[in-house]
Parts: sequence; C-alpha cells; structure tokens
Amino acid sequence: MSVDELVRPVQSWRSAADAPSEVLIEVTRGELVESVHRGAAAVVASDGRLLYSVGDPWLITHMRSAAKPMQIIPLLEGGGVERFGFTEQEVAVMIASHNGEDIHVATVQSILQKIGKTEADLACGAHYPTGKQVARAMRERGEQPSQLHNNCSGKHSGMLALAVMHGWPTVGYYKPGHPVQQTIRQAVAEISSVPDQRLITAVDGCSAVEYAMPLYHMALGFARLVDCSYTDFSTARRAAVATAVAAMRAYPQMIGGNPDPLRIDTVLLAQSNSSGLRPLISKVGAEGVHCFGLLPIADEALPGHDPALGGGLGVAMKVADGDEGNRARNLIIIEELRQLRALDEPTWLLLRELFAVLMTNHRGILVGGVRPVFRFVAE
Repeated sequence: MSVDELVRPVQSWRSAADAPSEVLIEVTRGELVESVHRGAAAVVASDGRLLYSVGDPWLITHMRSAAKPMQIIPLLEGGGVERFGFTEQEVAVMIASHNGEDIHVATVQSILQKIGKTEADLACGAHYPTGKQVARAMRERGEQPSQLHNNCSGKHSGMLALAVMHGWPTVGYYKPGHPVQQTIRQAVAEISSVPDQRLITAVDGCSAVEYAMPLYHMALGFARLVDCSYTDFSTARRAAVATAVAAMRAYPQMIGGNPDPLRIDTVLLAQSNSSGLRPLISKVGAEGVHCFGLLPIADEALPGHDPALGGGLGVAMKVADGDEGNRARNLIIIEELRQLRALDEPTWLLLRELFAVLMTNHRGILVGGVRPVFRFVAE
C-alpha cells in the first residue's frame, strides 16, 4: 500500500478536542488515581506503514518546535553549509529549542555574523532563557534578555540565512507569504507526505509559521529523516537530511541544554551516543507534543529480532491537555522507547529515575506519583 493510499480524507482528521484518546498517564495519591493525562501516539515506518498506535494516530495537532528538523532542510539542501561555512554546532542550534545559555547565544551570534546580519534582524522576540540558572543570574545582574536568548533564535537565524542565500529580502522573512516560509512549507509537506492544500498553518510563539498535521504524518516525516535508505528523496535532500541528523546527534547540548531543567532531547541524544539506547533524534514541541526518529539497526541488534522495528521509525505523540508543567510527556517518551525495544533495562531504569515525578506535600512527604499506563496496539 502506498503512502498516498494511506492518507486519510481531511474530514477524518480530528483535533485533540474530539479525536479518540486514551489514558497515557495516571497521577496517583495514596491508593487512588487522582488525575489522568490522555492523548495519542503513532509509530510509522519510512515506507508509510502504520506499525503501532495508541489513541487516534490521525489526531491532528500543531507540531510547534517538533517541526524544526524539517524546517532546516531547504537551507541545507540549497548549499547553505558550504555557502556560509556553517559548523555542525551551528546547524544543531538552528534545529534547537535551546536554554539560552552562553554557548547557545554565542553560536547564534556566529551564524548571524557569517550571513552579515545582527540580532536586530531577528523577529523571534525576546524572553528570559529557558535555563533557570542562566535566567536567575541575568535577573540578579538586572540584565534584560535579547532575542538571542529566545529558544527559537537558532531557527530564526537559519531562516535569515535561507533568505540571504537566495537573495530574498530579509524583512518579513517570518511571514507566511515570504519566499522563506513558502519554501519551508513545501519541504515540510513533501517530507511528511501531507498534500500542500491540507497543510494547516498558524503563528508560533516565536512569530514564524508553524504547521499542524495528523500524528501519522509527523511520525512519517521523522521516519524519513532518520532512514538513510529512503530513496524517494533527491540526492541533495538525502545529503541535507543526513547533515541535520548528524548535527543533532553530535551536539545534544545545543538541542536543549544543561540540566536546569532536565531536557529530554539532550538526555536522549547523549545517551543514544553511548550505550543502552538505540541511535535516535528527538525533538520536543510545545503543548504536549514530541517526535523522535529511531535510526535503522541490524535485526540481530534488536531484542526479539522483529524486522518491523529494525528500519527507520518515526514516533509522534500528543498529550491532549497540553501537559502544563511537563509531568506527563517525558515519562510517555521513555515508555514508548521501552515498548519499541529501543533501550536496555539499565538504561530504562536510569531514564525512569532521572525523569520520575513524585508527588510530595508541603512538608516533603511523598503522597503519590506519576506513571505511564498505555500499551501500543499493532496495526
């Protein structure tokens, strides 16, 4: 069955408000379940097969920052690295939702210098760094944040680079009608196999265009990003995808940052470069969205030797309530990896401990916890 045959009529795409969802996370107090987080997830192979799901894999939602590994592709396949001499670290920060640490700020400044632009040319807006320690130090010094501290400043510097590379005006580069956004839109639609007329757009928190699509298509896009054997891409696109994946894996700290707070993308990327976790890329999005791609591995390296899981896989997840406070998403991701046999038991235990959410009262007494309860269903 082709991907085109798998694409559902737009009338069957449903949002988090009305799509079937399942309980992914239980929040306990004592012996009772006090609250739940509902949602959905899809696991898709690069050839378009929907392998596993929970809830409605056709739930449509905004990708938010999870789209960044796709949004950088036009710059890379157009020769941006060669034109401007971008380093792998600079490519990584263009895909990041970074903490606003000194290393992130300096790397974005380097990109801007190489393309002949400054912080004033960015249109992402300013906010205090996501990194708590950095933000606290700035406030103690009475220092106001600049646009460089915005967690999307890397993405915006990449968009500016795309405009400069093509000789397009840089003013308004973030607007839907600008050639930068039109070019990125086409790439996102092609990589995820969403027909352009069905690709829903909105304005992201950083003012740039962002995209909504079903979880199936988000997962399909990530599966194609990590599958070097996917042959439907042009030679230039295959090279661009390989560059993006390599940069994310080489510089985990650039994608998120130091553990203040603990960043799931950085932790997973770093762990998958050592041992116990299958090679992957991982990218968070706002409002309870997360996508990751598992790189292909040999069948004998996969516990259980399931051929369906050995190729490039994409996984997309949405917590229906947006996961304010982030107590659900990280535990869901770890459980997804466990069920897909992507990590060994010591690594699972390590990650589970790192991201454990314990419910304590004002005296520090343990009163409950947070636990994943979903099970993937084979399609």
